[in-house]
Amino acid sequence: MVDLRLKHLEIRMFPSDEGAFPPGSEFTQDNRYSTYILGLKEPMELWKSLDSGSIRWGIRKAIKDGVKIRSSISKDDLNSFYRLNLATKQRLGVPGHPKAFLAAILNDFGENARLYLAEYNNRIIAGIITIAHGKTVLYAYGAADNAFLIHQPYNLLLWTAIEDASKHGFLQFDFGRVSPSEPGLAAFKRRWGATEKRLVYYYYPSGKGSFSQDQRGLQMASKLWKLIPPQVVGPLSNILFRHIG
Repeated sequence: MVDLRLKHLEIRMFPSDEGAFPPGSEFTQDNRYSTYILGLKEPMELWKSLDSGSIRWGIRKAIKDGVKIRSSISKDDLNSFYRLNLATKQRLGVPGHPKAFLAAILNDFGENARLYLAEYNNRIIAGIITIAHGKTVLYAYGAADNAFLIHQPYNLLLWTAIEDASKHGFLQFDFGRVSPSEPGLAAFKRRWGATEKRLVYYYYPSGKGSFSQDQRGLQMASKLWKLIPPQVVGPLSNILFRHIG
């Protein structure tokens, strides 16, 4: 057995694994978070299930505005996504993912990981990373230049990824985790026809000392993070990411 010298342990489970740790164990359970799952079918059938006033409208607007979507594995494109991700995460008040972490996902998952990029006037304005596992494609990470959100790049990026997943025989598209403090994000995912599924988290010992459960501490840290000079966000993110990523 390897001694990892950990003070605290957090285990994130799929909804079907709820109850993996029986009552009375030294782990405590937290069911605050949810994910949103879209059952995949033929693209034309999926299109009909999308909310017409926001999702379909956004996809059409992106296409009309000239937004182009492409998939890439080049280092230059990964660097562009990394920079967008740092800026996006700082707006949200959290550290960005280290470049080495993102590169490892694309390298280690191989064909199961894809980087989609949105271009407008030959400029990369947004991107997402998806990861396939079993019969599910997970929307793992997304980032965008705030100045170009008017062109709805996220809508077209997600629709392209969903179409690809459907055409390659996957059965589900997982829109990813949503916290109770993000009702707008939850509503956005429901408009795609996705169904809410509870996520189950286990903490040892009893969640005490776990930074991710310290909501007051997280709120204070988030406010401070938004004030950090952009030039030091990257180096600091590399240090902090392992603790709260």
